[in-house]
Amino acid sequence: MGRRNRNRKPARPSPFRDAKKRILLVCEGVVTEVEYIDFFLKRLRSRLVFIETVGLGADPKTVVAKAKRMRDENRDDAKKADDKNVLFDEVWCAFDRDDHPTWDAAVQMAKANTLELAASNPSVELWLLLHFRQNPGMRDRKAIAKMLSDHLSNYNKHLEFDALWPMWQDAADRAERMDDDAIQAEEAHRNPTTGFYRLVRSIYNSCTDQSTG
Repeated sequence: MGRRNRNRKPARPSPFRDAKKRILLVCEGVVTEVEYIDFFLKRLRSRLVFIETVGLGADPKTVVAKAKRMRDENRDDAKKADDKNVLFDEVWCAFDRDDHPTWDAAVQMAKANTLELAASNPSVELWLLLHFRQNPGMRDRKAIAKMLSDHLSNYNKHLEFDALWPMWQDAADRAERMDDDAIQAEEAHRNPTTGFYRLVRSIYNSCTDQSTG
C-alpha cells in the first residue's frame, strides 16, 4: 500500500492540518494518477490518502473488486480492534475507459457497493488537459495525449505539477460542467468526462479549514 464549499476559489487554509478523514484510492495506473495525488498531498501537507495500484491496463472490474475487498477487510480489522479511527471514510476507484469491455459493469459494480468513482473517459489525461482548456469534445486517448503535449511539452506520463497546480480548480469546474451535461443527457460517464475532479475536491476539502472558506 502506498502513502499515504464548492467556492470557485477557496481560501488557502493557514495553517494546513491533516484531517481525521481517511481515504483509500485504488488505481489502474501506476504513474499518472499516483504522481498527481502525491504531488497534491504534498502541496496540502497531508497524508490522508492511502494509494493502492493494480497495474496499467488492468480490467476496470479488477480495480473495483480490489477496492471492495480492501474496504471490507478494513471494516473487519476495525471491528476486531474496536477502533473506528482506522476506518476509511471514502474508498475510490480510478480507471480509464480505453477499450475495456467491462467498463459499464465496473461502473455499476462500484455504485452497487457504494464505492466512489474517479473514472475517466477516455483517459486520465483528459483531467490534466482540463487544467488548460475547456471541453475538447469526443476524443480518443491518443488525441487527448497529443493535445496535452501542447501544454506540457515534456509530458510523457510523468507530471510537471508546478504547471498544473495553479489551475486545478478551473479544471474541476470544467470537469463538473461536462459531468452535469452528460448526466442531463442521460449519458453519464460518456466521452469526454472524468470523475477525477470529485476525488481531488474531496481531498482538498478534507485538508482545508472550512471555517476559513
